[in-house]
Amino acid sequence: MLKQVECREAPHLSAQQSDRTGPRPGTVWVYSKGQSPYEFCPSRDPCSPKEWPYNLQALRGTPDHEDILAWHLGRYHEFSRVELEALMQLLIRHVGDRQISVAVYHDVDTGRRHLWFTVWGFSMDRWSEASTLIQRFEDDWASNRALSQLLWVVDVTASPGRFEARDHAAASVQA
Repeated sequence: MLKQVECREAPHLSAQQSDRTGPRPGTVWVYSKGQSPYEFCPSRDPCSPKEWPYNLQALRGTPDHEDILAWHLGRYHEFSRVELEALMQLLIRHVGDRQISVAVYHDVDTGRRHLWFTVWGFSMDRWSEASTLIQRFEDDWASNRALSQLLWVVDVTASPGRFEARDHAAASVQA
């Protein structure tokens, strides 16, 4: 949960020490249970106290993944853990053994935060496969009366490559 992710100010560096590999001004270091420390810039994703301020994304089955879900379900009561598990089972039925990660997305227009699941392992040269697979999942999701209300509070997308190479995958999708 939020307390289990540690956030520390980036160390102050002299002008001589500062270079491309050093921390940027206004960043903090995020230390989670299962990932290497990484920099986060709060000015790019402003947050209220006690909100999820780190762009932490974690693979299904990891302690960080469970922390994200527990924090969100404890803070927002739009759906239950049982409903979320049913949605994940439906997703797994469609995507098989592909990696699935979760993050808390902050919609700056509405100020709301919601869960954002990403399915990994698609090829850029066969991207239509990802689109078709996700569309079939969303069609089944929308037709499931017990889960259809989650359409407005959970997002699911596809991404190329593996979760571990997500920084590179994001750059290739934006290019």
